[in-house]
Amino acid sequence: MVKDLIMTPDRFSLDFSTAFDIFILDAKIRRLSPRTLENYSYQLRRFIAWMEGEGIFDIGGVRSVHVRGYLVHLQDLGLSANTQYTAAKVVRTFFNFLVREGELSSSPMSAMQMPRLGRKRPVIFTEDEVNEILKSVRNRRDLALVAFLLDTGLRRAELVALNVGDVDMTSGIVRVLSGKGEKDRSVFLGMYCRYTMRRYLTERGNPPVTAPLWVSETSGKRLTAAGVRMLLRRLREKTGIPHLTAHTFRRTCALWCLRSGMDVYQVAAIMGHADIGTLRHYLNFVEDDLHDAHRKHSPMNGHLSKQEGGQ
Repeated sequence: MVKDLIMTPDRFSLDFSTAFDIFILDAKIRRLSPRTLENYSYQLRRFIAWMEGEGIFDIGGVRSVHVRGYLVHLQDLGLSANTQYTAAKVVRTFFNFLVREGELSSSPMSAMQMPRLGRKRPVIFTEDEVNEILKSVRNRRDLALVAFLLDTGLRRAELVALNVGDVDMTSGIVRVLSGKGEKDRSVFLGMYCRYTMRRYLTERGNPPVTAPLWVSETSGKRLTAAGVRMLLRRLREKTGIPHLTAHTFRRTCALWCLRSGMDVYQVAAIMGHADIGTLRHYLNFVEDDLHDAHRKHSPMNGHLSKQEGGQ
C-alpha cells in the first residue's frame, strides 16, 4: 500500500493552497527576485479565488476550459492585453511546475495558445528629449548618472549597487555583479560617458575602489533607488517629459543599439536578458523604422522621380 502511494501520486490531487505553497517555496529556493515572487503570489491568488468560485478546489480538477473561462473573465474586467498575457504566463508556469514535480500528468494549458500581446510601440526618448535632459541637469553627478543610464541601460537597482572599482575608466568596461537573477555581466561606457564620470569622480576627490559609485548629495552615503527616482522626478518636472523614468532610459538604450545595427544577441547580453524574447518586440519597431526610411528614400523611387523631373 505504501508503495502504491509513492508510485502513483496522481491518484491524490493537491488542493490549491498546498500546490501554491510548494510552488512559492520552490521559487524562494531558486532565489527569484522579491518582485517576481510578489507577482507570482498576486496572479495565482487571483486565479485560485476564481477557480474556487467555480467550485474547483484542487489542481486535478482544472481543465483547459476552466483556464479559458478565467482568461475571458480577465478580458471582461477590461484588463490590458499585457496584463492578460502576464496572468496567463504565471498560471502556465504554475502548472508546468506541477507537471515537473509529478503532481500532474499534464498541464491543462498544454494545448492552449497564449493571449495575443498588444503591439504598442515602446516609449523611448527622442534625440531632442535626450538633449533637453542633458541641458537640464544641475551638477556633474546628475550629468554623469543620466549619461550612464542611457549608455548602459542598467536597471535602477543595478545602478545604485555599483562601486567605484566596478568601472574601468580606461576600457569603459563596467562589471555588474549579481544583477537580476544574480547573474554577473559586463556593460560598456562610451567616450562621452567616461568623460562625465571622470569629472564627477574628480569632484569627489577620486574615492577608493570600495566606495559607492553614486552618492547622495546630502548624506554622502550610497545613493538609493528612491534617490534615483527623486532625481528623475525632478528632471521630469523641469523638462516636462512625462515618460522620464529609469526604465525609459533602459528601453531607449536597447532600441538605439538595435537601430544602430548591433546584433540582437549582443543587445540581450548587455541588457541582462536570459534570451531575446523581450527584444523581439523591439525588433518589430526597428523593422518599421527601416520600412518608413525606405519609403522616404527608396533608391528606385528616387531614380524615377529624377527621370520624371527631367522630362
